[in-house]
Amino acid sequence: MNVKELLSLKEFQDYEVICGEQGLKNEVRAVTVMDALDIRNWVKGGEVLLTSGYILYCNIDSIANIVRDVHEAKAAALFIKLGRFLSEVPEEAVKICNDIGFPIIKMPKDHLFLQAIQPAFLELLNQKNNIIATSERIHTSFINIVINGGGICEIVDTLGELLKRDVIFIDNIFNKTYKSKDTRINFENMDKKMLEKYFYYDVNLDNRNYGHIIVSNPRNDLKKYELLAVQHASTVIKLSIQKKLSNRSIEERYRDGFVQDIILNNIKSEEEVVKRGETYGWILDKSWYTTIIIDIDNTKIQYLGVKSRQDTEKIEIGNQRIFRYCAEILNCNFKDIMYTKFTDSIVFIIKCEKLCDNKSSIVKVLNELKNNTYEKFKFTLTIGIGKSRDSITKCHEAYLEAQKCVKISRRIYKNDKIMLYEELGVYNFLYEVNEIPGVKNFYKEYIDRLISYDNMHNTELMKTLIGIVENGWNLKETSKTMYIHYNTLKNRYKKIEEVSELKLHETKEKLNMELAVKLYLANNIENLI
Repeated sequence: MNVKELLSLKEFQDYEVICGEQGLKNEVRAVTVMDALDIRNWVKGGEVLLTSGYILYCNIDSIANIVRDVHEAKAAALFIKLGRFLSEVPEEAVKICNDIGFPIIKMPKDHLFLQAIQPAFLELLNQKNNIIATSERIHTSFINIVINGGGICEIVDTLGELLKRDVIFIDNIFNKTYKSKDTRINFENMDKKMLEKYFYYDVNLDNRNYGHIIVSNPRNDLKKYELLAVQHASTVIKLSIQKKLSNRSIEERYRDGFVQDIILNNIKSEEEVVKRGETYGWILDKSWYTTIIIDIDNTKIQYLGVKSRQDTEKIEIGNQRIFRYCAEILNCNFKDIMYTKFTDSIVFIIKCEKLCDNKSSIVKVLNELKNNTYEKFKFTLTIGIGKSRDSITKCHEAYLEAQKCVKISRRIYKNDKIMLYEELGVYNFLYEVNEIPGVKNFYKEYIDRLISYDNMHNTELMKTLIGIVENGWNLKETSKTMYIHYNTLKNRYKKIEEVSELKLHETKEKLNMELAVKLYLANNIENLI
């Protein structure tokens, strides 16, 4: 109830507004007697203050300050008996009240305070009871929706009917928008400034934003019962989203288990994999399947710096955000995908209609994904792609290939690369022969002198040699890719020959050195690139 509504009661028909009319919308929460100058210390907000005028008459020079004080304390209005002690409100106080929007009401001088307090109290009590009853009805109607299996769509419709307004809910968890029936306003195409003119309610839980309820009311112009309706709707919306999240979590757990069974070769028959796939709406027929590992770089280094459970949770939440983003992008670009998550990697199986030998479309999408992930999350990705298989039951082979791509790519390029199994070339062989006795001794014989020289003289001979080898011993091309002047590169080349004590222009020596460099790159985690 506001001051204007209070004055509309029959008991207040003889009351007259003296000044501060713009404050008649002030909410009334209580009616009390003002009998001391320090009344401000006792005002909690929403009080209508009653006075005979005596305290003001005795302090007539302070009336303007008293009015300002009780207004700042959020009092609703001041009721004064004029004609008994105080004949009129001083002009200065009237001006202040008109400026600040604080109403002063003239009480009939023969009215007892009880004649104002009692009807105001009864009306406040009735309104409170009505709000409680209305709140319970609204709460029950929303709870019944949930109990009867209704979802957010029904909740939004019910809220729209209660408010008799257009209502939408923007779901930030599942990226959906729900509109009440016959919504006329196109909220989606509105910018933030346009939305600000409508009532806007954040749906939050545990410091997480679930979304926003938008009502076509002017901002901050909802009645108390309408605000209660929005709050109740928010509560059941949160319950509905939590239910969906729980269901999604359970489904993801079973789905993860299924995909992991595929890539770890725990499914022996094609019939089994087809039947289980149907459970999740996947048609795993005779097609070509491409297996991809997207590995988040530097996550393991982050775990080394963990000091508390909160630190671990922060890393895991960050990983999950990246995983969700990767899944969204690949879902948008490919018709049929399956995926499962590990601590710092996510494995995708993409169903293709035909054999993609060059996988150009997949690589293009993954390149954009890799670049956008860095822009969005400041994390790089190493991506390995196995050879395509003509059966889902063979994807475990492709998974091992993709794993090898990630490992070798990291050793050669450190991070932020896409490696296809078909492009491993000689590195695939060199990676496998690492365990053969004498292999390490072979490449160390050729490169140890260069590494030692670099360490002693702070040079980059080994790095330069790697660049030369990777550019097919073309010095001009190497100077371009390494951003080194051609003459500088030639001098380094001569120094490499001098330090290694080899004549690299001779075919035999060149072949041995190239093999040594590639063995080093394929089998050493600590490298120079």
